[in-house]
Amino acid sequence: MSFYENTNCPVCGKPFKDDDDIVTCPECGTPHHRECYEKLGKCVNEESHKDGFDYYNMHKTSQTIPNSSTQNSQMPQNNVQNNKEVYYDPNVSRYTPRQNQPNTNYNNSGNGDTNQNSFPPTSSTIYTTYDNDPETIDGKPVSEVALSVGVNAQSFIPKFKQLSKKEKKFKFNWCAFFFGPYYMMFRKMYKTGIAFFTANIVTNLLTSAAFYKFAPACTEIYNKLLSFDTLATSSAVEQAKQLTDSLTSTPDFNNFLIIGAISSLITIIISIIAGLITNTIYKNKIIHNIDKIDNDIRNGVKPQSMFMYGVGQMPTDEDIKKLLLVKKGSVSFFAPLIAYLMIDILNIIINLL
Repeated sequence: MSFYENTNCPVCGKPFKDDDDIVTCPECGTPHHRECYEKLGKCVNEESHKDGFDYYNMHKTSQTIPNSSTQNSQMPQNNVQNNKEVYYDPNVSRYTPRQNQPNTNYNNSGNGDTNQNSFPPTSSTIYTTYDNDPETIDGKPVSEVALSVGVNAQSFIPKFKQLSKKEKKFKFNWCAFFFGPYYMMFRKMYKTGIAFFTANIVTNLLTSAAFYKFAPACTEIYNKLLSFDTLATSSAVEQAKQLTDSLTSTPDFNNFLIIGAISSLITIIISIIAGLITNTIYKNKIIHNIDKIDNDIRNGVKPQSMFMYGVGQMPTDEDIKKLLLVKKGSVSFFAPLIAYLMIDILNIIINLL
């Protein structure tokens, strides 16, 4: 492996050793650690294949470059991109400007200005286990959908594929069934979560109104026995016995039971609906996000999120897209907590009225 003994892996940046398991790209010959290649899921120089990039020839030529500095001793010969001369460094997998070409431009503006946006693009470092999945979900690459799902993507991708192929009309979501709108807020399905919160609140308000209208005696006793004074002076067993004895002795107890049963039934139906439709709505939301991000990038609307890139590096459109997919997708731990606090405050206000 003497050919690679002075070369670093372009993915992890570590020098190749004699006992390393090395694989080379079948198209351009770029060497990688096997583990790095499998983790990335593709050749690190894949974007340069269309420009005819050949690692062997460039690496071979680079050995004859005279008077190279220590930092650039392994740089291959200059490549031509957009009629601008650049070195292609296989160790860092990005274009680096020639030391004797201070006016080389990388922003394709044609004005030779290197002080603005003259940073070379970097290779993407964001990937998922679905990068090599050839299938699509509603026309979108599975890797992009998985990146947008984030947490527990391996559970959603098979369901989304079945929904996309119309193999299943519904895929039940048990988390949505048990946790309802809180789970939807966790998955950033804010509009759907608010809709189900509203349905639950309306159900509770109608139930309370029905109790006061058709079972006022039971409602009064129930509220009295559950007051803070009763809870403080009674044990749970005593409280349950008092509540049962008092309620069963009222003339409108049957109405109280019927209203309670109807309310419980409506709540269960809402939960079942949430379980049935959540996966479909979630899939559609993710596809919509991907479409919007694609349109924004095509129209030149890009965020100034350069915090994860070092000095002299500019994210590519692919990097920006992946960053936006993660930002707009994934999950939110604060949204359900905020929703819980707001619902709690709302219930207190309603009880005080």
